[in-house]
Amino acid sequence: MRRLFSGSALALTTVLVCSAAFADAESPTELTRRLLQEAVAEPSNSAKVESLLKVLVETPAGSGRYVVEGDISIAREEIVDYLKSLKNPDIASSRSDELIVNLVGGKFDYWKNPEQRKLTFGFDEKSFPTADNVQFTRAKFRAAADDWIAACPECGITFTEVAENPFFKIKYEPTSDGTIAMSFFPSSPPSDRFLYVYKPFLAQDLQFDPVGVLRHEIGHILGYRHEHIANIPGCATEGTSWKPITPYTANSVMHYFCGGKGSLDLALRDADKRGHRCLYQTGKACPVSN
Repeated sequence: MRRLFSGSALALTTVLVCSAAFADAESPTELTRRLLQEAVAEPSNSAKVESLLKVLVETPAGSGRYVVEGDISIAREEIVDYLKSLKNPDIASSRSDELIVNLVGGKFDYWKNPEQRKLTFGFDEKSFPTADNVQFTRAKFRAAADDWIAACPECGITFTEVAENPFFKIKYEPTSDGTIAMSFFPSSPPSDRFLYVYKPFLAQDLQFDPVGVLRHEIGHILGYRHEHIANIPGCATEGTSWKPITPYTANSVMHYFCGGKGSLDLALRDADKRGHRCLYQTGKACPVSN
């Protein structure tokens, strides 16, 4: 996710399992949750913020950017505002529940103009371990992008690979902390316009459909937040501003594998497609069905 998120769970993180020998000890997941809760309670307390930063993944290393909510990246200077947003979330009212779109300044964060929807991308090929890895990722991204395009041909969204000056780049990072991939939101600044794939994405034992992983990340690029954002039990807490535009879909492409919900294929469901068409064709949430 944008700056999100990307930190946490499927989307993309792998499951952390504690050894029985340490059953009474605080697990890494529990430690992170506790430090997050403490920092949210006192976002102006620099000691608590620093304690949280020590357990967050910094990626790329030395960049000053940290993973939150599984696959969203935020800069060090944004962390206090992010924590405040978790304490006092700005959730626009709606009679429906989800597909969820990001909000910036109270407005939907998506590609509003036809020209903006002609997205170009390129590969940082030198960042990948092998040429085969590049080809693998290219094929999976193309399939994922085509699924979003097919969900609304009339929306005018395209993804075109170019050799020079792409709008965003697809880059590999050798991080193996559990994060699988991470992208950005439409409102992200140019410096954040990367779709990162991490070491687990290329692993042969990846449980998730790699095309699905990239479908999820493209969802963020199109402006969508995580489906489980509204405090679904067993899922990560998330902050910043958002608004639901279709009813909650437990197996949405934007739902982490958490809280007993989610899916390994991360496919576009009918509700996802409906919400996507509503937003990109009308600029509004879907009408509420009776």
